[in-house]
Amino acid sequence: MFLGIVAVYAVQIILSVVLNYFIDVGTIEKGNIYVNLLLSFLPMYVVCFPVMFLLMKKLPAKVPSVEKMGGKRFIAFLVMCFPIMYAGNLVGNILSAILSGGQAENGLIDIISTLNPLTIITIVIIAPIFEELFFRKFIIDRTVKYGEKTAILFSGLCFGMFHMNLFQFFYAFGLGLIFGYIYVRTGKVIYSTIMHMIINFIGSVVSMLALSQLDMDKLQSLTESGEFTAEALDEILPGLMIYGIYFLVYMLLVCIGVALLIINRKKLVFMPSEEEVPAKAGIKLSLVNVGMILFMVVIVICMIINLIS
Repeated sequence: MFLGIVAVYAVQIILSVVLNYFIDVGTIEKGNIYVNLLLSFLPMYVVCFPVMFLLMKKLPAKVPSVEKMGGKRFIAFLVMCFPIMYAGNLVGNILSAILSGGQAENGLIDIISTLNPLTIITIVIIAPIFEELFFRKFIIDRTVKYGEKTAILFSGLCFGMFHMNLFQFFYAFGLGLIFGYIYVRTGKVIYSTIMHMIINFIGSVVSMLALSQLDMDKLQSLTESGEFTAEALDEILPGLMIYGIYFLVYMLLVCIGVALLIINRKKLVFMPSEEEVPAKAGIKLSLVNVGMILFMVVIVICMIINLIS
């Protein structure tokens, strides 16, 4: 993972130099989709993940026992993701605002706000496939022998850190725990991949479509002037209603998800592993080694840069 991150930044530097040779990247409008894809997604999914796959492929692996997941169980886990997303996103935004004095911005918003087909395909299809194959199948297959809890926690933590910013760390970590548990119990990465796709679709496409219905300039103007005339309300009311319905449905799913988490918390099953280690030893084994220390240092630096840049 450390070498994968190094590869990402090396390719980004090379691409930036090449681009600047032909065009002045600084003059390109903020949020230009093609530049974003070239400098962020391409190094990540064309260079970083293949590098990590190749490096990890030779390590001994053990696939968890295969079980089927019924539709009701899948939907229950999916709904349980909503309160985790909501709480994690809230914590990430609050911490980012506090640590940056309210100056930090979530760069992902600029990328997904365009709703460009290339961006949608990358976020909704390509990213979940690569991320689930690596963080669930590759990592858990190679760590589950030390204990299912250790493997799930390690996979989730790496998944959260790999987003490289505080905005996404907490909810990605929480979702990683859900996805990891699903993979450990079923032995099939297809379930967590589909769930990941659905989550990304709702969090990017659906949320942006709902938000785009609001005329924020008009709404701010009316709020500041206080002139809520019938004509002005007719202009903004349809958009407000659409966004309001989306928000109410989302919050309903959050509430149902909280209830399901409480109900199912004692139903979680963790099977004993062949080389299982105690919890504290598992943490030390996972985190206190040269590779992970280097990886975490790089991630912390990325998070700090994201907050102050």
